[in-house]
Amino acid sequence: MVMKSKQSLFWILVTVALVVRLLVAILPGRQLEPPWSGGGDSRYYATLAENLLKGKGFTYAGHPTAFRPPVYPLFLALMMMLFGTYWALATRLLQFFISLFTALIVARTAWEIFGEKAFKPSFLFCLYCPTLVYAIGQIGTETLSQALIAAGFYSFVRILMATHNSEALRWASIAGCTVGVAALTRFPAPAVLLSGLYATFVRRHWVPAAVLVTTFCLTLLPWLLRNRLAFGVWTYSTFSSFNLVKGILDPSGRGRGDREIKMALGWTHQEYEQNKHERPFPSELVMDAQCRQVYAQLVREYSWRLVPLHLAKLSWFWLSTDQLFDPGGRGLNGFIRRLMAFAWLLWLVMAGYGFGTATQSVS
Repeated sequence: MVMKSKQSLFWILVTVALVVRLLVAILPGRQLEPPWSGGGDSRYYATLAENLLKGKGFTYAGHPTAFRPPVYPLFLALMMMLFGTYWALATRLLQFFISLFTALIVARTAWEIFGEKAFKPSFLFCLYCPTLVYAIGQIGTETLSQALIAAGFYSFVRILMATHNSEALRWASIAGCTVGVAALTRFPAPAVLLSGLYATFVRRHWVPAAVLVTTFCLTLLPWLLRNRLAFGVWTYSTFSSFNLVKGILDPSGRGRGDREIKMALGWTHQEYEQNKHERPFPSELVMDAQCRQVYAQLVREYSWRLVPLHLAKLSWFWLSTDQLFDPGGRGLNGFIRRLMAFAWLLWLVMAGYGFGTATQSVS
């Protein structure tokens, strides 16, 4: 009887979570930004997708670009081509299913590590995770990159648990391709590869380690070749140096330092990424070099003050303390952002407790 009631409760919670997630996908309708959003990079990805469909290539303001990774704009271009004016709604509905896959793959990973009993709690934890739910409504890379990274970690776990070399080789090739696509969706994703290398080294799977790196590099190769042809040099991203400058002048990443960035560089990425042809922009390599020079100057000016600044940034980005104490929105928007930040802190505490409990039960 108790077992049956637990099963019923599980399916009730799953149903409620799916309804909430579906509402997050549907309620914004054809709008680019959902009504509860505090802003984002949606319009920049949409601009790239529109330029692709117009035959202008992967460009901003007539210039070849490597500011943004290519997978998500290509995905949006496909959605625009298939669904016309309903592309934003169709994208969010597809992201609903992608996010559901993320929850399932995370739960399956927990099953592999901690046993079958970890599946349901992990699945519910992901279904109700505030950041995963919020990302469904955004036209942005978060939902897709989360799914790819989760699939990559599942592959790493399978490498760790492989009983023979051929199995490890198979999962290493899958992991390399998956993390490679993640890197073409969100530029910081290559850091995930370190976990995969750890998995191969722990089990002394030297050949799978080489396969992991090789398949990862082969997945990136078309993008790197395109950039070599477009810019004349091998480059992964032309946005990294700008992010260094922004990290000092606009450390919260919420546009509050745009005036200072404009004074330092003479331009902002918003102007460039809005396809403004009326003002001339240099090539992105020139912009990147300018950003490196300005960043070096800022490091000298800020000196030791960079230490507390970066510590504050860690609390903002990892713990969402900026959204909790200064959400930057008023009324319902500000309330939702504070609520999301509080929920995220609660989820971190529950994740730590759950991991500790599961580890003790396994040992």
